[in-house]
Amino acid sequence: MNGNSEAKALTAANWIQFVIVILLILGMVAAVAESRLKPLEDKIDNLEKLQEKYDALLASVAADHSERVAKEGEIETQFNADSQLRNVQFSDQQRIDAVMWNHINGLGSYPAGPYFQPNISQQAQQLK
Repeated sequence: MNGNSEAKALTAANWIQFVIVILLILGMVAAVAESRLKPLEDKIDNLEKLQEKYDALLASVAADHSERVAKEGEIETQFNADSQLRNVQFSDQQRIDAVMWNHINGLGSYPAGPYFQPNISQQAQQLK
């Protein structure tokens, strides 16, 4: 029985050694995994920072675009006013020319066109 208890004790010692070796292996695996995860975590942090910069840049572009659209609206209004003014001036000049033409005898009737009154603004095109 003494030999049997020694065999059991040896087996228990072997199990303890086996468990210790397994724990050491698991510890090394965990250390390797942790050392490999660190660069990945750094990359994730870099990606998050890049996403924040991208979002800030996108907001800046959107703000610039809305400001530009507002300015373009003002410029378009000025073009529309200028275009309409030129058309009124041209029509008035044509009326004056017709009156002068008719006061001079022998020239016949004043040419009736075609006259082109340009509209250079989009607003004027939409009003038609």
